[in-house]
Amino acid sequence: MLKDREVARWFGQVSQGSKKTARVYLRRLGYACDRYHTTPRAVAKLDRRGIRDFMVDMVNDMDSRGNAGGYIESAVKAVKSWLRFNLRPVGEIRVKIPRLNETPTIANEVVPTREELARILAAKDIRAKVAVALVAFTSVRPEVVGSTTDGLRLRDLPELEWDQASKKAAFAPGQIHPRNAFGTAR
Repeated sequence: MLKDREVARWFGQVSQGSKKTARVYLRRLGYACDRYHTTPRAVAKLDRRGIRDFMVDMVNDMDSRGNAGGYIESAVKAVKSWLRFNLRPVGEIRVKIPRLNETPTIANEVVPTREELARILAAKDIRAKVAVALVAFTSVRPEVVGSTTDGLRLRDLPELEWDQASKKAAFAPGQIHPRNAFGTAR
């Protein structure tokens, strides 16, 4: 799709805000176009009724296939982003998205027990142990730890003290604000 100059231009603009969002939107727009046998340019040429019908049909189809509400919402946002970029009227077009607040992919997940967490930490290398510990004990999201370009760095934790002799890190007593470095209450 990026061979189309307008799609590439839109992708570049979305990337200015977030490269991850741009990639997701590109996939969602591409999927919608493939699924409904159209092109991004054809979608951009639809009139208001055509835009509404395209999005309603897309939502109904994705719902009938059992897609999660959040996934459907992401597809709608991608199409609307593309349409706004092409100066199409989407502001007043509302599409109801079913099961928007449901999280079926995590509905059956459970918090690991202390024993399970201990086994996880025992089975990983030091880098993985740190990542698991940060997620388990500090409420950061995996994306914060997993980014190779701008993930969490020790310098992001000014309250952390490193003892070179013992090779241990600790937060100095009284140095942590009631809201920790991750924005969660202690």
